[in-house]
Amino acid sequence: ADRKEPSDDALTHALLHLEPIQVDEKFIQTVLGKPRFETSDSLLSETQRSAIPGAAAGLAWTSVGGDVLMVECCIVGVGKSADFSGPYGGFGKPVLPKGDVVNVQLSGAYSASASSPNGGNGGKGGGFASGGGGGVPALMLTGQLGDVIRESCQIAYSWIFSHLDMLLPTPLHNASSDEERSIRSFLSNDGRRLHIHLPSGSVPKDGPSAGVTVTSAIASLLTGRPCRTDTAMTGEITLRGVVLPVGGIKEKVLAAHRYGIRRLILPKRNYEVDFMEEVPAEVQEDLTVVAVTRVDEVLEAALDGGIPTPENARM
Repeated sequence: ADRKEPSDDALTHALLHLEPIQVDEKFIQTVLGKPRFETSDSLLSETQRSAIPGAAAGLAWTSVGGDVLMVECCIVGVGKSADFSGPYGGFGKPVLPKGDVVNVQLSGAYSASASSPNGGNGGKGGGFASGGGGGVPALMLTGQLGDVIRESCQIAYSWIFSHLDMLLPTPLHNASSDEERSIRSFLSNDGRRLHIHLPSGSVPKDGPSAGVTVTSAIASLLTGRPCRTDTAMTGEITLRGVVLPVGGIKEKVLAAHRYGIRRLILPKRNYEVDFMEEVPAEVQEDLTVVAVTRVDEVLEAALDGGIPTPENARM
């Protein structure tokens, strides 16, 4: 028998009586299944929710736009107990449980050795000299970093060490001499190491614009003051503490805005030219920008409570 086509009235009746479908996050997850991979924005929000010393949010340019990357750092002991009994950062609240022994080996192309032919700098962009030969603790760098970003980390490290009196004022909120000696013990190369890591280790990273972020992360760890969780930053630094302009500002700013960050630290030149001329006006209205020319301005804006002073230092 020939199939009888439904009448227009019948089709209209059927369509009018269909159950509506609400397309929301739950529906999409039902259809497509759970996400297979964690996205960078979820990693960022998870990190930001835990405002602890030693982490800072930086801005990066990629071939497909901008991104927000975290910089993390911690202090690890070498062949001895990690004693963080001082009043700041990992010293006030131990990064490692007291009594744990953490053995860290620097090997291969990036090994740190006081007898290194590169004067204790450990070959291809590696750590500073360790074991009493270099005058500063060894520096470990991980996260698939290129040569330029490794040099930025070393510049940040050197700037921090040359401005300890500013970051760790004396007296440190009535800190005991034992606590102060504990901090100075690490800083005078007693065998501990500073480890700097940029997550998403499978993604290669390079460029000079992480300088202000790395500096802020180290300063945050040593002062015990978290970086502000509403803030991200970008900028190259010099050994003299000058903040230089960098590229990709439009993409970086749009990435920060996309991730819900509403406060940025940018080199002054980038703010006056790239931000004001290239970033859409509706995005500019949502953001607060701190334009900087020097590293101390960066730290004053990045650290929660600003740079410590004898009057406002806290345990």
